[in-house]
Amino acid sequence: MTTSINYRTGNILLPIEQPPTTLADALYTGTAPVITNTQSANTTIASGIKWAPDPVPLAGSDRRATFTYLGAGSYINGIGVPDVNFVLPLSRYPNTYASGQSNHSYEFWFYGQIFEHKYKYISGATEYRLYINDQKVTDLTQDMPGPPTAGSSNVLKVDLGSISVWKIRFEMTTMPFGGVYTAPTDVVWPTLTSPGRVMGFGDSITDGSAQNQGAGQGTWLKRFGRLVGITDTWDQSRGSTGYITPGTFVPLPARAQRDVVFYNPDVVIMWAGYNDQTVDAGLLGQISAAASQTIDTIRAGLPNVEIIMGGVWEPTGSPTQSPILTNDTLRSVAFAKDIPFVDMQSGKVYDRYEQVVFDNGGPWITSTNATVFIGADNVHPNNAGHQYVAYKWFQAYASLTN
Repeated sequence: MTTSINYRTGNILLPIEQPPTTLADALYTGTAPVITNTQSANTTIASGIKWAPDPVPLAGSDRRATFTYLGAGSYINGIGVPDVNFVLPLSRYPNTYASGQSNHSYEFWFYGQIFEHKYKYISGATEYRLYINDQKVTDLTQDMPGPPTAGSSNVLKVDLGSISVWKIRFEMTTMPFGGVYTAPTDVVWPTLTSPGRVMGFGDSITDGSAQNQGAGQGTWLKRFGRLVGITDTWDQSRGSTGYITPGTFVPLPARAQRDVVFYNPDVVIMWAGYNDQTVDAGLLGQISAAASQTIDTIRAGLPNVEIIMGGVWEPTGSPTQSPILTNDTLRSVAFAKDIPFVDMQSGKVYDRYEQVVFDNGGPWITSTNATVFIGADNVHPNNAGHQYVAYKWFQAYASLTN
């Protein structure tokens, strides 16, 4: 009999022992949509009209549409052709059109059967996940059919099988968005999102790596959002960064005001430190000061925000002194600032009063499950690992909110 994984505990289980699929994370159960791609700047729908996002210029029969954006903000269109016909958000460092927030989503209600999602293909990193009526059609993000030519304009046609009222969501990565084409008698209008905005603010464990599919759309954060019922989940993390480590960007304190406070989240999961880890007492002092500064900046701008700090990620199950000391330093900061601390090295979740409200009974990653959950680089979670980490964060969050 083959074995399988219990993502909630990290144990390897027989199929009969598997927990039931969480409804919020279940796949779409309706008729499978038929999805095709055409490399074209125009629609393939007969007499089709474009519902264009602001501020894309209108022409001919185009109509202005208000889409419900999730996971990003401050959308603008580019300069020149074809970029003037596409929008991207500026909501993550360095807050520019081409190099800012690569992970973003939009929703809309649709009356009809067939629509086309207009986008610009950038590279093999251009991927999407489609939701129909609040259920994901696929668990992982999908490559674009073809693939198209880099830099080309495309329309992704979705045939839903019947005329009805549909709630549609696209989660995109590295994909400029150009609007939606429909038949002339079909209608598009914005959705109302579920309450709450949660941000992941940290490094590549949240932002994604080559070890998982779909960059930030394929990490633990989106699944965590589905599990807690929050669709507006923002990946404000940058790989290779930390509290004092800039990587190829800037450290967390320098990004906190523009990337976090400016967009008014309800919950910030502040999870970094892996790229900072050290045994040097002087650097540990700098990490402590930088983490404290980050918390102070967020609290000054958002007095009612809920901040939860994650400890130092440890992907081997056998931590050395460097991650242990850095983790201890961050836990001390959390206690001093009266914020919850999720310690994945011990498996303990501490509330703002320094009390353990959940105990996993050991570290998230062990020498046994590391072979299942950690990618070939021996650092980052793979797809299975991100599913597991999402459940661990869900356990932590539920324990804290209850």
